[in-house]
Amino acid sequence: MSILDFGLCDAIRFAFSGEEPGGFNNIKKVLDLDHVYTRANQLITFIDNHDMPRFLSVTDSVQNLELATVLLLTLRGIPCIFYGTEQYLVNNTNGGGDPYNRPMMDSWDLNNSLIKIIQKLSKLRSTNPALTFGSFQENFINESIFSYTRKHRGFKVFTLINQGNDTILNLKYLDMNYLGKIIPPMGGQVKRAVMETSCTSGTPKFSRMSGIQKWKNCIQLFVNVYGNGYKNVFLNGGKQITVSLIWSDLDCM
Repeated sequence: MSILDFGLCDAIRFAFSGEEPGGFNNIKKVLDLDHVYTRANQLITFIDNHDMPRFLSVTDSVQNLELATVLLLTLRGIPCIFYGTEQYLVNNTNGGGDPYNRPMMDSWDLNNSLIKIIQKLSKLRSTNPALTFGSFQENFINESIFSYTRKHRGFKVFTLINQGNDTILNLKYLDMNYLGKIIPPMGGQVKRAVMETSCTSGTPKFSRMSGIQKWKNCIQLFVNVYGNGYKNVFLNGGKQITVSLIWSDLDCM
């Protein structure tokens, strides 16, 4: 029997809205309690529903909604997306509470960024059991950066999300020994350089600044935010990486 995970919902909302201090550490506090469940992967996860103001009512950033959706679709649990979220639906009358959190649909854009994120990560969830059954290993976390790995048998998913400034991370628990080269900035093709360096054969498919690449049953998922003056560098055998403010549509093979 599955139950609604209101704790994770609140934590994700706090992480992006700033309503509670701590940023992504709010999510860590919830995930650290997963041991109390027999099967935490069966919890129903969400970022808003009909009983609360929509996500865009607590943070008016479309970018935050997109990053929160990536979290929802790559963390443990069974994700549930409230109708209209994929259309950035919101009505902030009286703070966006009932009944204004349930407005009529007036947009049906099937090609917006959030639709693409949901489609591609949903497909990934259906083909990579690390996202549905996998364990969770935190690689790095602070208020603005969250990196983690999901594993199930031979399948892996690595997720890195940055809603802050450029920085350098020391990532734990990554078995990415094939990394270690310095990846120079290449204009809008930084992610392409990363993908081509880590791909053992063939040419990976990528979008302008992000990508998903299969390699030895491993999925590399890059999700950042757009900014200027950035560079991405892998150091120390792949255990250290600069995180730049880069954002673009996800793409996958």
